[in-house]
Amino acid sequence: MTRFSTKLPNIVAIAAGSDDFNLLVKALTAADLVGTVQGLKDITVFAPTDAAFTQLAVDLGFAGDTGDEDAVFASLVASLTELGGGDPIPLLTDVLLYHVSAGAKTAAEIDALEVVGTFLPGATFGSEGTELVDNEPDVANPNIVIPDIAASNGTIQAIDRVLLPIDIPGNEPPAPTETLAGIVAASGGVFDGDKSDFDLLLNAVQAAGLVGALDDPEADLTVFAPNDAAFIGLAQTLGFDGEDEGAAFAHIVEALTLLSGGGDPIPLLQDILLYHVVPEALGSDAVLSAESIPTLLGAPLGVDGVSLVDADPDIGDPALIETDIAATNGIAHVLDGVLLPADILNGDGGRGRVDFEIGDAGNERFFTGANTDFVSGLGGNDVIRLGAGDDVGLGGAGNDTLQGGRGADTLDGGAGRDVLKGGLGDDLLTGGADADVFLFNGFSGADTITDFSLGEDLLQIRARGIDDYGDLAHRISDSDAGAVIAFGGTEITLAGIGADALTASDFQFI
Repeated sequence: MTRFSTKLPNIVAIAAGSDDFNLLVKALTAADLVGTVQGLKDITVFAPTDAAFTQLAVDLGFAGDTGDEDAVFASLVASLTELGGGDPIPLLTDVLLYHVSAGAKTAAEIDALEVVGTFLPGATFGSEGTELVDNEPDVANPNIVIPDIAASNGTIQAIDRVLLPIDIPGNEPPAPTETLAGIVAASGGVFDGDKSDFDLLLNAVQAAGLVGALDDPEADLTVFAPNDAAFIGLAQTLGFDGEDEGAAFAHIVEALTLLSGGGDPIPLLQDILLYHVVPEALGSDAVLSAESIPTLLGAPLGVDGVSLVDADPDIGDPALIETDIAATNGIAHVLDGVLLPADILNGDGGRGRVDFEIGDAGNERFFTGANTDFVSGLGGNDVIRLGAGDDVGLGGAGNDTLQGGRGADTLDGGAGRDVLKGGLGDDLLTGGADADVFLFNGFSGADTITDFSLGEDLLQIRARGIDDYGDLAHRISDSDAGAVIAFGGTEITLAGIGADALTASDFQFI
């Protein structure tokens, strides 16, 4: 129990001497409760600030100057008069007594209580941390914002909203008119400087072909909606340096392409978005009280406080920052991060960090170390040399040089006249458009070239005992996958190419 001293001012005197409780003092005076509260001993008063009373006036329809306390109080009196059948004082008295509890309590002691009794006969409210749960479900609950103000006759807990002992009739929120897709689409989808809306999410949903699913009037879904700031944060985690929404979205698309081994990014994008959708409408209370939440992807989410726990332990878990946005086909909650259904930067157990680098239109050089790394050169004539992990290297436009390391690497030259060398592991090589050169020695591992172009691309061989086509021709055979060239510790599969289609002009020996 809080200790208090008669040398301190009493609760009413403290409120009257503060510029934060002018409307509370007005209310106590109007209800003729000043003397009552002054005379009570060992009590806790949950004291709404002036901002709290102003918010209640707005909730009840006040549209005037919120800085005019007299106008705010007059509006509250008018609302209580209407609710009280012509006399505001009985209901005002009930509301004020609902803010007084026997026993001087600290905020910690209040937190430990499930139910707080009040001086309004038969009326209680709940306590959940700093939040006080009253009897009006359609207005946000108060929170203790200035705790443990000691007075001679008890304790003041300042709160940011007025506690309401009744469910006020007629103030239910309007029925939703938009589907979940409509809520997201309200952002417009045009990249701008507003990071609180859903331009990137809308573009992602459109690219993934999921607008119809979120617009289905028969659906009953929950969508965890990352705002633009959340997507920009993900892009920055994946190597993006900037704040521009359009550039961040382009970076994420390229990052998903990298994570897809140079393939189509859309399936991975769809998986990420489906990981944000729950196959039933869940309000925030149901979300926060759950241990596990199912998703349309099939992989569940965990819950830790106000955060949702995804599958990537290396990137911070997204938190709920706005809740219970009602739609005609479900409910949306806003996130400050993007949920990831896989450990995308998990590495391969090697030492050092996972490199995730995306270049620009310039001529750049990239060198990675041990671990699973991802590099995309984009434009320019780039040099990409990968380390010991199972790496992905994409050249993009330009005449690029790509070299793998010891792992099972995926190399894709993209447009331009590229040079590709897989390295020691079993690699997947794609030259891309234009004439490309694939380099092999006697210990290159079992590599597959996905798009070798006869008469255009070139296989460059440097191996002991292989000096010309005559030394190699008898080492070429057919398989179900395509022509196989085997020598030393090297096996090259040319996907879709028959052995008899190869000629000496497809090779260079050095």
